[in-house]
Amino acid sequence: MTDPKPIPELLAGSTFVAFDTETTGLFAPTNRIVEIGAVKFRLGDPHRETFQELINPGMQIPVDAIRVHGITDLMVAAAEPAGAVLRRFTAFCGSNSIMIAHNA
Repeated sequence: MTDPKPIPELLAGSTFVAFDTETTGLFAPTNRIVEIGAVKFRLGDPHRETFQELINPGMQIPVDAIRVHGITDLMVAAAEPAGAVLRRFTAFCGSNSIMIAHNA
């Protein structure tokens, strides 16, 4: 077995946040986020932090979207709106994280 490659100096000590969202559809002007999930990590550090919250989109989730992500109107009924959840997500990320978006 070979030794793992060293972490490039530029990235050593950097904090990364890999995140993904689920939405009510694919057209940003009319669709909304229903879930955000993330993993916060540093290269070479086994410690990980996670963030996952449902978001009440304030609209009915289309059946086609439910087929993709499985999140229903009932599941988000008691969830907070995007503003509150995104403020917590921003705090989770911190001010110096390198953001990695999944399928953006």
